[in-house]
Amino acid sequence: MSRDQHILDHVNRRGKATYKELAQSLKVSTMTIRRDIDKMAEKHLVMKTLRGVRRMPEGERGLLEAALAQRLSERIEEKRAIARQALTIVRDGQTIFLDGSTTCAELAGFLGKQHRGLTVITNSLLIGQRLRRDRDSVLMMIGGRFDRDTYCFVGPSAEDQISRYFVDISFMSTRAFMPTEGTYESSVDSYRIKQGVVAQSRRTVLLADHSKFGHRALTRVLDVAQIDTVITDAGISGEYVTALQQRNINVEVSPLEESVGIVDSVL
Repeated sequence: MSRDQHILDHVNRRGKATYKELAQSLKVSTMTIRRDIDKMAEKHLVMKTLRGVRRMPEGERGLLEAALAQRLSERIEEKRAIARQALTIVRDGQTIFLDGSTTCAELAGFLGKQHRGLTVITNSLLIGQRLRRDRDSVLMMIGGRFDRDTYCFVGPSAEDQISRYFVDISFMSTRAFMPTEGTYESSVDSYRIKQGVVAQSRRTVLLADHSKFGHRALTRVLDVAQIDTVITDAGISGEYVTALQQRNINVEVSPLEESVGIVDSVL
């Protein structure tokens, strides 16, 4: 059996593995394992984590563009911690919007296990894929022009559909975030979608890991005054927390926990 097959069998059986664990099992160095996993991740066979690898959700194998697959593997512990914290503010029966971010994709994976009777609106094909088996909630997909870089539907048709819905909570992430200014994106197409959703929301919650803070991207999307709550991870600087609190924005810092296997609802 090849090393790749051994790794794949191990990860598919257990859901996750560390570099050290695989290196000991195969009697090779951790650097060798890292190189093997890098190549496997490029083929969308597995997903990299901070300390190792985890199983690729079955419905997504071979479907994701390389750029999106890479983003799904970045800062996975932080994203999952933020998603777990976001779960605590969702209530059964609510209508929520999830944007096409990989952090919201993590939240989508938890929702079916924790809540019932939700109506989830999204323009993300990835999130729709992750929620497809949740029969206790209603999934509303926003259609339009498909953006292969983000796996989202955008454009005038999507913007028109967004204007018809009112939501209890809109969950957004961002490419970059200045606590004194607002959120920034590299894609101009996402601007009108996010602005439209926020205009129709009772509450807007930004999910952003600490690496997003203190940076700008191509276009400013949400003003900081449009955000009600920011959920981030324990790596956040106290300076940024203070800046947000001074603007009457609720800040929730999610503790990092040991990474767990993929939730059943995303398989």
